[in-house]
Amino acid sequence: MLDIEQSVKIHLKLSKNDLNVNSFVNICNDVGKNVSQSLFVNLFKKAQEAVLDIYLGTPWNKSPGFVTPWECPKCAARAGFVRRGKRIRKLKTSIGRVSFPLRQVTCTDCGKTFSPFPELFGIEKRQRLSRELEQKFCRIAKDLSYGKTAKLVNEVFDLDISPRTVHSTVQKYGARAKIMEDLSQIKHLQADSTKINASAKERGIDVHLAICIGPSEQKNGRIVRQKMLASVQVSDKPTEIKKLLKRSQVDQLTVDGKSGLESFIGTENIPTTIQRCLWHIPRTAAHMMYHDGYKIAAGKEFVAPLKGFLFDETLSVNTRLEKYKTFIEQCRDAGCEKTANFLENATDNLYTYKQFDDTDVYGRTNSVAERQMREINRRMENGSHWSKTGANNLLKPKLIEEMNPGSYAFLWKLTKNKLKTFKVILC
Repeated sequence: MLDIEQSVKIHLKLSKNDLNVNSFVNICNDVGKNVSQSLFVNLFKKAQEAVLDIYLGTPWNKSPGFVTPWECPKCAARAGFVRRGKRIRKLKTSIGRVSFPLRQVTCTDCGKTFSPFPELFGIEKRQRLSRELEQKFCRIAKDLSYGKTAKLVNEVFDLDISPRTVHSTVQKYGARAKIMEDLSQIKHLQADSTKINASAKERGIDVHLAICIGPSEQKNGRIVRQKMLASVQVSDKPTEIKKLLKRSQVDQLTVDGKSGLESFIGTENIPTTIQRCLWHIPRTAAHMMYHDGYKIAAGKEFVAPLKGFLFDETLSVNTRLEKYKTFIEQCRDAGCEKTANFLENATDNLYTYKQFDDTDVYGRTNSVAERQMREINRRMENGSHWSKTGANNLLKPKLIEEMNPGSYAFLWKLTKNKLKTFKVILC
């Protein structure tokens, strides 16, 4: 354990114009950055000296025979090192640009001089940004464009980060992001898709999303639903969701009827119960009315009664099914055969959620996935033409951070170590 004492003496000259609360805040920010950078350099120096003293002995009592936690990059020796000066390393961090010395050692076997501390202290080759700063990039970029993220980071941390740097950082960690949680047993899975402006296709390409829905819990006075990302994929077909259904035991899958997952489950004989999203039924039916020759406004007006009884929990399931079948006949009488066929195909999967919990109405729609789709569209519709890889590498860490804290922590492997035993004395 290192016991470091750092004295801070601050001498300020304030003019009459500085005597207001806003100037005091700006002064404290400027002083705080300088103090933080000086403390960082001092910590780095002291930590290196402590490590060298343990394995090489003090400069006046050398013990080069100890086995070290590093090895020579040339001959792979693990002992027999002597101190050999220092070199300067620079990093951009959330406390600004820091320049600090890296102590070097020389291998007595082959004569190679190097610094073991980048590897010991988590600094990669040619790294110019600290990982904690890169994490802040990704957290901001999941909601803002790369250009706005760079502008905000530069303003807050007093740096000169370019949008290209933000983009490459997000893509690097997006390619590494993985869902680490156990997905072998899933009670309720919601699947949905939406189009984004990616690939060479005129209408873009689909984002396929699957979310595990858990029990409700109370947070900050509100009842919220537990949720966890199961799959996100930017592609023409939901291949990742199909793999998930084959390898996992999913009790109930709620879908909108457009993804083709129902037929896949039937073909593969997967023991998963399908629930058609009741919110999508009237919405898609109105679209089918357009294909049957109705104008959009007239189609919405025609299917409006569906919304009235599909969600009416005061009616029994049998009563609602009777009303549903009557409405199908009304569609056929009106010459809307495509609409009637669509509604008829969904009949068997309207109220399957009732067999799991008669009081749980969250299983009847894929509302949780739908809300995430609206957020995805908001982030992706910024005038850019995304590549499939670029969109996937942004969306995966974005959704993992929001719903899978364990996977997000594993991606960064960063922990906040709060120092409890310290004092600040201004002298």
